[in-house]
Amino acid sequence: MSGTKRSKLTLLRLKAVYPYQPLLSENHIRLLLLEPLAPSSTQKSQPICATLHQVELDSKSLSTRPYKALSYEWVVRNEQSGHKWRVHEEQNEVNPTILLNGHIVHIGENLYNALRSIRHLDGEIGGSHLWLWVDALCINQGDVQERGRQVRSMKRIYESAEMVLVWLGMGNDLTHSATKILNLEVSELRYRFVWDTDERDELRGIRQICEMGYWRRVWILQEVVLARNYMVICNQDFVTMNRFERALALLCKHTWKTKLRELVLWLPESPAQEIMTLRSSRGTASSLIQWVKICVRCRFGATDPRDYVYALLGLSDDCEGKIEPDYSRSAREVYSSTVALSGKRSIYSQSVRGSGWSFLGDIDIGYRKNPKVGLHPLRARLQLV
Repeated sequence: MSGTKRSKLTLLRLKAVYPYQPLLSENHIRLLLLEPLAPSSTQKSQPICATLHQVELDSKSLSTRPYKALSYEWVVRNEQSGHKWRVHEEQNEVNPTILLNGHIVHIGENLYNALRSIRHLDGEIGGSHLWLWVDALCINQGDVQERGRQVRSMKRIYESAEMVLVWLGMGNDLTHSATKILNLEVSELRYRFVWDTDERDELRGIRQICEMGYWRRVWILQEVVLARNYMVICNQDFVTMNRFERALALLCKHTWKTKLRELVLWLPESPAQEIMTLRSSRGTASSLIQWVKICVRCRFGATDPRDYVYALLGLSDDCEGKIEPDYSRSAREVYSSTVALSGKRSIYSQSVRGSGWSFLGDIDIGYRKNPKVGLHPLRARLQLV
């Protein structure tokens, strides 16, 4: 076959839509079986291969097929805090691809990096048969109705996962050093934090980890807060849930004792620590209103404005059957339903404005650009006129 014909064929295959089979029922999900790296192969020589399988979301089915749920950013910057992230040497495509049930499928760069690194860590996180739930691949993103149904099941998906894999990106030399510190035993960790003055780079790396954009995704509130267990992964470095939470708690406790206190004063208000606080106190916030207030106060972000509501439904105990994830509805309609659920007679009432819901105030009168800088993205979209 000539080079021109081969190029055209490849282009057609890359543009083809993956042929999803409809889910068997609303209680079914798809799981991704990630093929392990062959012993004789290298990361560079072996493409990412996986297969999709349907499974019923109940304890009996999942007991024979335990899975990990991937939590990640769909789009991520290559730089954080002025430090460039690593990239895989073999990654020279603008749009990386994988083989999914034999079909070439485009995926985002960050997801590509995550799958490649997770495949390398299969022994540490699940052995040779690694079952994953990955929203971008396990949900038919082109089917609006299916997206809504699967979002409705998101709480059960993350609660049922035996572990949530928190993918922070490719990292750099500072984050690599930081993970080594975070994995130390308690006694050594305390000594390093409180008495040692040679850990500046490690503390800077911990700060980078705790301030990554990942922790500001509104979906994180559900994915991490509901997780039974999780692992923080940065490139091929990882920290278990217990070690990560223990290290942050120790740093917060000894902030004023450490000789490098100027490097850790940021921690109590860092995005990662805010998530850890919500995990430990998740029973205190239960209503949708309370979670939206947290979302606004902590400046969580979302690509799709409707997700400022949909991402919080699994955490809320007062909206079951009242607000259904439906991506055929506009953001305006979704917010109107949310305001109605709040029980306020007037969306302009002082109580609504004072409660952190003022960003919903102009739903009835339309949108306008917000001239102010620094507002939460949702407030910027729906600023009071």
